[in-house]
Amino acid sequence: MIQLIALMGLLIGVVGMSYVAMRKSRELKVLATHTPPDGAFVTSAINIIAPKLKFDFKKISIQPMMQKVKDGAWFKKTLIKSKIILLKLENKIDVWLKKISHSKK
Repeated sequence: MIQLIALMGLLIGVVGMSYVAMRKSRELKVLATHTPPDGAFVTSAINIIAPKLKFDFKKISIQPMMQKVKDGAWFKKTLIKSKIILLKLENKIDVWLKKISHSKK
C-alpha cells in the first residue's frame, strides 16, 4: 500500500515537473535572447576591457569545451577524487564511532 502511494506521488511529481518545463520552454523560445541588453554591466565591461586586451570575445566557441565535457575525462577524475574523499571521511567517522562506543563501555 505504501509503495502504491509513493508511486502515485512520484508520478504526480514527474507530470508536474514536465508541465512546468514545457511551459517555461515555450516562454524561453518566445524571448529568444542570447545576449545581455546594451546597458548591462557585462556588455559595458566587455566594450571597455576587450579593446585593451586585443582579444575578440565573439570568437569564443563553446563547442571545444562541450567536447571535453562529452569526453568525460575531467568528470571521471572528479568522480574518482570525490570517491576517495568520501571513503576517507567514512573511515574517519568509523574510527570516531568506535572511540565513542568504547568510551561508554
